[in-house]
Amino acid sequence: MLIGFLSSIEVNLKDIIRLGGIKKNYFTGYGLVVGLRGTGDRRSLYTSESLKNVLKNYGLKGTSLNRNLSPRNVASVIISAETTGYLNSGDIVDITVASIGDARSIDNGFLIPSSLRAANGTTYIVGSGIITTERNHLTRGVVVSGGIVERNFSDIALNDYSFPLDLRINSYYSGNVIDIKEKLLNDFPELIRVDILGEKRIAVNLVNQNQENPEKIISDILNTDIEIDTRNKVVIDTETGIIVSGENIAIDSSYISLPLDRSGFIEDDLGEIDNEIKSSFQTLGDLFDYLNRNGIAFKDRIPAILYALRKSGVLNAEIILQ
Repeated sequence: MLIGFLSSIEVNLKDIIRLGGIKKNYFTGYGLVVGLRGTGDRRSLYTSESLKNVLKNYGLKGTSLNRNLSPRNVASVIISAETTGYLNSGDIVDITVASIGDARSIDNGFLIPSSLRAANGTTYIVGSGIITTERNHLTRGVVVSGGIVERNFSDIALNDYSFPLDLRINSYYSGNVIDIKEKLLNDFPELIRVDILGEKRIAVNLVNQNQENPEKIISDILNTDIEIDTRNKVVIDTETGIIVSGENIAIDSSYISLPLDRSGFIEDDLGEIDNEIKSSFQTLGDLFDYLNRNGIAFKDRIPAILYALRKSGVLNAEIILQ
């Protein structure tokens, strides 16, 4: 029987840690979403005025501009992004988009290039791209990797040239703190000293001769690749039946019997109904391939199978419902 839910993956250090004591930074802006199929703003004067200003910037003027505009294909939105710590010019971030007019949906619309500013009024990010919304929130969505950082940004304040790094994902174990320490000392042997402060925190101390350019060292540290142990997870969307997991999550040899009805039966080569899965699967991907090939793809069956496998101890993963 398999013990534990752990597997090893290689990640970028900045994806699993945060700089201790560093607050979140928010960037906001105003933008227009175009390309909507009649689901945009209907009675929004500022949407029409904003669209006119955009077109005027491209040299389009005159009375015909008022007659030919179709604001129902356009929506005014507030855009935002959040980050922590240090941003390099050229970094990519996600952009959140929310309608501020009476648009019915901004799904699959295109956010025209728009500036996002920090609290001091300085533009740091430009966002653009196709918007993806959730099923029940069609007026709010995200442009994945839609923001490009235009200039370096930092709110890092070093205390005696030392800064803490906190593991920010609860499923990572204390052994990873030791792994991170060894990795950093190996990659930056003469630049830093590393102390373990707790189960999920280490302190990185810059040695004296490297205090002139601390932000460069911090950036290099955050971009270090490291192999860590992590929990296997299977995420199930109970509304849509969508299941997301790693393909190679291991499962022990198992036997499954299904109470199938005529709408979802498995037929053998003789055309007889077979409600028993006798095959042996080594990974969750193998099991999904088998179930889908045999027509067992409905959302109320596969989650039940996964729960049964998990309860019997042969599925090497944690199941999460959302």
